[in-house]
Amino acid sequence: MRKLKNKLGLAIIAILLGLLIGLQIRTINLNTSQKKDGSTLRAKELADLLKKSQEERDRQKEEIQELNKKLYEYENKLKTKDNSNSELYDEIEKLKIIAGLTDVKGRGIELKISVPSNVSNVTEDVIADNPETLLKLISALNAADAEAISINGQRITSTSEVERAGNFLQINGVAVASPYIVKAIGDSDTLKSALKIKSGVVDTLNALGLVVDLTVKEDVEVEKLQKMPDIHFTTEVKTDDK
Repeated sequence: MRKLKNKLGLAIIAILLGLLIGLQIRTINLNTSQKKDGSTLRAKELADLLKKSQEERDRQKEEIQELNKKLYEYENKLKTKDNSNSELYDEIEKLKIIAGLTDVKGRGIELKISVPSNVSNVTEDVIADNPETLLKLISALNAADAEAISINGQRITSTSEVERAGNFLQINGVAVASPYIVKAIGDSDTLKSALKIKSGVVDTLNALGLVVDLTVKEDVEVEKLQKMPDIHFTTEVKTDDK
């Protein structure tokens, strides 16, 4: 009977996680579809659509918060009832952190990349002209065993993209601009050394005329992923399939 209850509990947790991911995807798709259709709408129609979109977004945010609360309460309730499942729940929490589904904090570094105010030939779009510098930065942090990374509030995961969008950069489908605030959790000394190595990321950014401020912090907060990737072609490999 206890095993049956545990299986039912895990099934409910999986369903709640699925609902959370679905709501996050719907929220992003709602904003995206509005941008695509906006050019063909009259001003009043666009204003009405924007109002409805914002109301729906706010409703979905409240629903996500409520589901997060229920998920947290249910996980703790089951864990309290049966301590034998504690390792399993710890593994679930670890996987959620790796997937970027939760806000996290810990020791690490914060990097601020900005355009100098007293130099006229260095413009706001210098990073947009050189997006590979941020990719190099992300790669260096990952090589230094960063456990969580974000840029201007956008969580960096294995599915994150960094590409130019006009005079800005787009990360996870969201436009970001200078100043760029990069947060990374991990061994702060290792992370700092990885970026400040000779001819490394900091030197590259300085060569572009950018101002780089690197700070070691005891309590760095990295935001959770706001957009989940759609899965159309990938399925789990079952034991029977091998």
